[in-house]
Amino acid sequence: MSNYPKEIDNFVEKLNKLDNNTYVIEEEIITSNGVYEAELQHDNVNKKTVNVYTGTKLSGNKLETYIISTPSLTPWKTNIKIFSTISHLYISYETQGDTVEAEDINRVQDSIVSTQMALNTEASRAVSREDEIEGNLNFEVSRAKNSEQTLTSNLSSEINRAKTSEYTITDNLNSEITRAVNSEKVLSDNLNSEVSRAKTSEQALTDNLTNEVNRATLAENTLTNAINSNIPIWNDKYTKNEIDNKLSALVTSLDWKESVATFSVIATTYPSPEDGWTVNVKDTDITYRYDGTAWIPISANSIPLASSSVDGKMSKQDKIDHDDMNTKKHVHDNKSIIDTITKTLIDTWNSAYTHISDSSNPHATTASQIGLGNLTNDVQVKRSEMGAANGVATLDSSGVNNQAPKEHTHDDRYYTESEADTKFATKTQISQLGFGDMVKSVYDTNDDGIIDNADKLDGKHGSFYAPVDSPIFTGIPVATTASLGNSSTQIATTAFLNNTLAAYGLGSVAKDISNTDLNSCQTSGFYRGSTVINAPNTGWFYFIVISHSDTNWMCQYAISYGSGNTANLIYIRTKVDGTWGSWQNVYTSNNKLIPSDIGAMKKGPLIWNDLKGV
Repeated sequence: MSNYPKEIDNFVEKLNKLDNNTYVIEEEIITSNGVYEAELQHDNVNKKTVNVYTGTKLSGNKLETYIISTPSLTPWKTNIKIFSTISHLYISYETQGDTVEAEDINRVQDSIVSTQMALNTEASRAVSREDEIEGNLNFEVSRAKNSEQTLTSNLSSEINRAKTSEYTITDNLNSEITRAVNSEKVLSDNLNSEVSRAKTSEQALTDNLTNEVNRATLAENTLTNAINSNIPIWNDKYTKNEIDNKLSALVTSLDWKESVATFSVIATTYPSPEDGWTVNVKDTDITYRYDGTAWIPISANSIPLASSSVDGKMSKQDKIDHDDMNTKKHVHDNKSIIDTITKTLIDTWNSAYTHISDSSNPHATTASQIGLGNLTNDVQVKRSEMGAANGVATLDSSGVNNQAPKEHTHDDRYYTESEADTKFATKTQISQLGFGDMVKSVYDTNDDGIIDNADKLDGKHGSFYAPVDSPIFTGIPVATTASLGNSSTQIATTAFLNNTLAAYGLGSVAKDISNTDLNSCQTSGFYRGSTVINAPNTGWFYFIVISHSDTNWMCQYAISYGSGNTANLIYIRTKVDGTWGSWQNVYTSNNKLIPSDIGAMKKGPLIWNDLKGV
C-alpha cells in the first residue's frame, strides 16, 4: 500500500466483460537500465495480439526482445519482461475485459482503511497545530500592542528632535545664503577679469595663427613648386610592369631543345634551327646554341677555362689579372657631371665646335649688323704705302707684337680655358663615354625611353633564366612561404602545405585542443587533448571531426588513451540541425557487449524462475 500523503494509490479502471466485445489497449512504459518487467494493466489478454513498438499506435520499430508469462495462481493475468536500450516504449494488446477477484477488493479496502487512518492522523495533527497557532497569535497580539506603545513614544521624541533640528538648519541656511551672495560677488569680479584676459590672449593667438597660416602657405607653395619641378625626374624611371616586360622579352627569346646523343646528330635532329635554339649533347655534356649560322658551344659540366668563343671558369692567372685591373680602376672626380652628359648634349657640342671652326662667316653677318654700313667697297691704300703723318707707318714698321698690351674684360657669355675645363667635358673624357650599343639610337630603337635589350640581368646572361611557358628548372627552386590561410595565387611551397596540413592534424602530430570546448571544433581534421569540454570524460582522447558544408550538421569520434582513461574505447556523436546528440559507445573486440548491457539471458538450460526473472 502507499505511504500517504507522500504517495497516492492508483487504480486502473476495470473493463467490463461483454459477449463478442474486444478492447484494444496501448500502455506507455519506461524501461530502467535496459529492462522493464511488470504485470499488464488488464486481464484476459490475447497473447497473440501482444506487440511492443518504439512509437505510439504501432509506429516506429517493432521489438522482439520480450517474454510473456502467466502466473499459475492467477491465469487470467499476464506478466511481460522487455529488454531494450530504448527507454520509451508502447505495449499494445487485445482483451475481452477484466476479471474482478478478491485481491482487487482487498486492495481497495486496504487503500480505504489507510486513507481513513491517515485522515484521522491528519485531523489530530491539525487540531493540535491550530491550538499552537492560536496561542502564538495571542502572544503576538500582546507583543504588537507593547511594540506600538514603544513606537508612539519614540515617534513623539523624534518629532520634538526634528523641530529643534529644523530651527538649527534654518539658521545655518540663512548664514549660508549670506556667505554665498558675498562669494558670488567675488566670483563675478574674477570672471570679468578672466574674460578680459581671455580676450587679450585670444587676440594674441589669432595674430600668431594668422602669421603661422601665412608661413605655412608660403612653405606649402615652396614644397609644391619643388615637387612639381622634380616630378619629371621622379617619373623618369622604370616601373615594375616595364621591368617585367623586359624580363619577359628576355626570357621568351630563349628556346631549349631536347638533348641529343652526339654533336654529329644535331644537324639531322634539328635540320632547320632558329637563332637562339639551345641543345645539350649527352656524350660530352656540352651545351650548344645556334647563333644563326652555326652551333656554338656555350657551357659544359666540366667547366673548361673560358675563351673568346666558349664560356668557362676563370684560371688562376685570370684571377690575378682581374684583381690587378680592379685595383687600377679609375673613378672620375667629375662623374656626377659625366652622368648628365647625353647624346643630345654631345650633338650640341659637336655642332658648336663645327660652328666655331667655320671661318667663312657662318652667321652671314652683314656690314650694317656690325656698324660698317657706310663703308664703301673701294680699293684702299696699303698700310705700307701710307705716310708717317697718320702714325700708321710707325705701327706697321714696328709690328703688332711689339705694342704694349691693352686691358680687356670678357662678359659672362664667354669662358676662359681654365673655366671651360671645370664646366665642360674634354674630348678625351667624351671619348671614354659609351658609344656603339650605348648610343640611344641603338639601345632604344622605338624611342620609348626603355632599353630594348640587355646582355645580362643581375649579372646573369639571358640563358640563365627559364622561360615563362614550360620552364625547365634545375637544382631545387625555392619560393617565399605564404601565410597560413592565404588564398592568393602565390606558389604553394612545401612549407606552406606543411603548415596548412598541420593546422588540421595532417602530416604532423594531431592538433592539441586541451581545455577548449569540443562544440567549437567545427573544422574537419585530427585533434587530441584532455579536460576537453563536452568530451565523453576529462581524460585524454584522440578526436576526428567530419564537417558538413553547413556547420549545423557534423560528426565527431573520440578514441580514449593515456592517463585518466581506459585505452581503445570509441565514442561517436552527431550534430543534427544544430543540436548535438549524446555520446554513444562503439563496441569492438576490446569492448565487447555483456549480457547486462542489453538485459540478455544467460546461456544454457533455462528454468521457470529464469523466465520470470526471479
